[in-house]
Amino acid sequence: MVYERLALGLDVAGLDEKQKLDLPSINILGQDVADRSPQMKKLQFLAGRWAAKEAAIKAHRHRRLSMSEISILAENQPSAKRIYALVDPPAKMVAMDERVAQIRGLRGYGHNGSENRRANFPSGPWLYGEIHNNIFEESMPSDGKKFVMRRLKIKAAERQVAEVSISHDGDYAVAFCMAIDELHVDPSEQSLIIDDGSQDSIHEPEWGDKGWPFS
Repeated sequence: MVYERLALGLDVAGLDEKQKLDLPSINILGQDVADRSPQMKKLQFLAGRWAAKEAAIKAHRHRRLSMSEISILAENQPSAKRIYALVDPPAKMVAMDERVAQIRGLRGYGHNGSENRRANFPSGPWLYGEIHNNIFEESMPSDGKKFVMRRLKIKAAERQVAEVSISHDGDYAVAFCMAIDELHVDPSEQSLIIDDGSQDSIHEPEWGDKGWPFS
């Protein structure tokens, strides 16, 4: 059974001092002030999005969410701009051995080293084990094959919507997130699925993988 509760998350993000020093300055009443240039606006935008994701993570304390599982979106409405988070649901994991990882073009393997500029980056997380009767059995690294892990593809309708508010005050961004926090997830939902490379890919691409939308 899954129990739910309303949860709040809060985070404060500051702009990096080194980044601010790279901005052009103007003199106001004898003091040098960082110019509110397009670069500064970008830093404020990123700080707000970072704070929003951290707030979403804190509002889902049972999940151990990563940044890649949260999308911060905005839409214009007649009265005001609405900002919200789309949070990926708990997903099963897909296990691929190194041969299949190369076929799928995962980061660190690459569908073609010359095409994948991130081909030399490690492609974790991974486990070591063997497959018996289409079931993965974990083992020590010396006793099994290396399997790269990815999340199963997620349907857009399965993502949870969480309300987000972002405010800026000088060099700081403050974000609140209000979400439905599930207190329990069925362990069977976390079982592994084996991808042997014989069918179409079923995993959710990550940074550097073939199919990652922002490559």
